[in-house]
Amino acid sequence: MQLLSHPSLHWLVPILILGGEKKKSEKARIRKGGNILVATPGRLADHLSNTTSLDVGFVKWLVLDEGDRLMELGFEETLQQILTALNERAQKGSSKGSLANLGLPDRRITVLCSATMKSSVQKLGDMSLKDALYLKSNQKTDATNDGSKSFQAPAQLKQAYIVAPAKLRLVTLASILRRAFIRKKEHMKVIVFFSCADSVDFHYETFRKTEDKEQNDTESDTSSDGEQEAETEAEEDNKKKPKRPSLAAKSTAPLIDPAVSLFKLHGSLAQHIRTTTLNEFFHEKDGAVLFCTDVASRGLDLPNVDLVVQYDPPYSQEDYIHRIGRTARAGRDGRALLFLLPGCEEGYPSQVLGEQHLTRRLADEVLKKGFGNAPLPGAAKTVDPSWKKDFMPKTSGAKWEQEAIEFHLDVERRVLASDEFSNIAKRAFQSHIRAYATHVAAEREIFDIKQLHLGHIAKSFGLRERPGDIKLPARGKSGTISSASGKRKLDSIDTNGDGTQETQDEEELRRAAQMMRKKMREHMNIASEFNIG
Repeated sequence: MQLLSHPSLHWLVPILILGGEKKKSEKARIRKGGNILVATPGRLADHLSNTTSLDVGFVKWLVLDEGDRLMELGFEETLQQILTALNERAQKGSSKGSLANLGLPDRRITVLCSATMKSSVQKLGDMSLKDALYLKSNQKTDATNDGSKSFQAPAQLKQAYIVAPAKLRLVTLASILRRAFIRKKEHMKVIVFFSCADSVDFHYETFRKTEDKEQNDTESDTSSDGEQEAETEAEEDNKKKPKRPSLAAKSTAPLIDPAVSLFKLHGSLAQHIRTTTLNEFFHEKDGAVLFCTDVASRGLDLPNVDLVVQYDPPYSQEDYIHRIGRTARAGRDGRALLFLLPGCEEGYPSQVLGEQHLTRRLADEVLKKGFGNAPLPGAAKTVDPSWKKDFMPKTSGAKWEQEAIEFHLDVERRVLASDEFSNIAKRAFQSHIRAYATHVAAEREIFDIKQLHLGHIAKSFGLRERPGDIKLPARGKSGTISSASGKRKLDSIDTNGDGTQETQDEEELRRAAQMMRKKMREHMNIASEFNIG
C-alpha cells in the first residue's frame, strides 16, 4: 500500500480492507472506486457477500500472496468462496462490454506466490489455477520442500548464534541492543522475535523503563530556583496544550539508548494499533527496535533493518528463513543472531540449519562489549556479593560484570515493587514454557522441555520465586481479581488462544469489545500465535 500510494502513481487508486477495521469506512472507500484492491481473505469474502457496491466483474488479475500461510491458517474454504464469487461475477461482467481496447487480458490471470512449495500450496494451485506456468528464482535457491533441510541465505547476510545460560538471557539481550546503537547509525532498525505475546509485553515493559524517582528528585534538588520556575511554567503550558497521544505501541528506550524508539507488535493488539505501530516503525528516522512475535516474520517489507535477533528459537526451519528474511533485503547488508541455551540446543545449527555458516558467540564476550562502556541510567555502584556469586559464579570483578548484575537486579526490584509488572512477568514465564513445548516433532530432541532449568528461566523474567510457586490471581465472572486457591499447574492457566493469558491490567475494560471480536476470529480456525509453523 505504501508503494501504490506514492504520488508519482497518481493514476493508481488502491483500496485496503482487512479484518479489525470499521466496515463502514471500508464500504465508503469501495463506493469511491479504485483499480487495485488489497485485502485479507475473511474480510474480502465478507464484502463480496454483503457489499453491493463492490463490483468485481472486470477483475483481470488475482494475486494470492503467501499461499502456504493462507492454507496453514485455515483459509481454504474462504478462498474457495472468493474464487467462486469472482468466477460467477466475471461471467456477468463480460456481458457488459469488452476491455480489450485498453490492453487488458481477455480473462483473469491468477498469480500464486509462496516462499515454500508444500502440498498445501499445490492444492491451492489446483483449486485456483488453470494452465499454470511454474516460475522459480533459481535452481540453486529453489524453495524448500517438505522433506528438504537445506536452503541458501543471501551472501550479504551474516548469521551467528549465541550460547547464553538461561539466567543470563535478559542481560545478554540488553548488551546486544546497547552495542547495536553505539555507532549511532541513522535509520538503523532492529527486530527482536519472541515466542509469544506475553513475552513481548514483558520485555517491552522492561526496556521502556523511565528514570528512577530518586534520580529525578536529586536533579530537582540540585537545580536552581529559576530553572524550577521555568520548568513549572513549561509544565503549565504543556497542560494547556495537550499533545494528541499516538495509537502506536511505542515508547522510548533509555536502557538501550536515549535516542532509540521501542515498538511492540503481536496478534493480541487491536488491528488499528498494529497498523499504526508498523507505520511509525516504517517511517522512524532515528534508531528503532521492534519487539514482536512471528506475526511480523512474513509479508512485511521494513526498510533499513540491520539486525534480526531471534531471542526465542523458531518453531521450524521455514520460520527461521522468514525471520532472517526481514534483513539483508534488496542487496543491503544484514545480520541475524540466534539465542540458544547450552546443551541440546547447541546442535540446532548443524542438525536443522544444515549447510548454513553460523558463527558461534559466547555470552561473556557479548556482555563485555555491551556493558563495558558507560553505565546504564540509574545504575548502582555496589552489588551484593552474595547475589553476585549466585548470578555469576565465575566473576573477575570487572566493571562490565557489575553493570550486568546491577541491570538484572534492577529488573527484579521493579518486579517485586509492582504487582502489575509482577503479573506481566509471571504470564510471560508461563506462556514461554508452553510455547517451548510446541516445537515440531522433528526438533523435540533439540528443544527438550525436560532439559529446561525452570528456576533459571524464571530468573530471566525477573522472578525470584520457585517455578512451582509462580501463580497468578484468577479473574471471576464479574471481572474482579481474586486470589487463586490451591495448587495450580501451568497447563491449567486460562489462555485466550494465542498463548497469552487474558490481560489483567487497567486497559482490559477499554479493550473488552476488541477481545470479544478476537475470540470470534479464533473460532474461524485461525492458528495459534505460538506455533504458526
